[in-house]
Amino acid sequence: MLSVSQNELQHLLRKALNASGVEPGADDELAKALADEASHGNGTTVLAAVTRQLTDAVNHGEQTLEIDAERHRVITHGVSMLAIGAATADAVCVLFEVYGAADVVIDDIDRPALLLRILNNRRVRVAVDSESSERPDSAATHRTIRLRHAESQTRELPPEAPQRTTLTPDVWSSLERLAARTYVPDTERSRTQGAGANLDDSE
Repeated sequence: MLSVSQNELQHLLRKALNASGVEPGADDELAKALADEASHGNGTTVLAAVTRQLTDAVNHGEQTLEIDAERHRVITHGVSMLAIGAATADAVCVLFEVYGAADVVIDDIDRPALLLRILNNRRVRVAVDSESSERPDSAATHRTIRLRHAESQTRELPPEAPQRTTLTPDVWSSLERLAARTYVPDTERSRTQGAGANLDDSE
């Protein structure tokens, strides 16, 4: 088993997400949420599922979500939160803050637990309505959930993520292969244009 720091894992996840078509900015937010999710659960299981979805090479550029502002609903069409998690969180925040929604229904959502972690990292406090038919942290996918704005409630945020995550070498290697799609050939021209960083862009 490998033990990696949250910083290492987050950097590698960001590159893997970016290589799979997730836009800059959104990849940072998703990488942090995924690294947190992996550190709080079984790192190998969480990250193996991530690499499988990213390896499918879905065309993220054609994936959109719909917002029904009048009914306070977001329709994701079952698209993975790996592709549109940041955009879905944006939509939820707009409905809460701009349209004054007390709750927001998200239809056909995949990986709802990841969305909840993104919102948590933004310090947007939500509660899952008791009317929801399934738990948002369960392994099943593609369900409808109702999020209630809990800004006025006093509740503690989950504890900070552990500093290290344990996972198997093959899962780490799979993430490295995905991340390698963002690398350019090692040539004199590429080095003069700023290439050279690998896992950590500060190198």
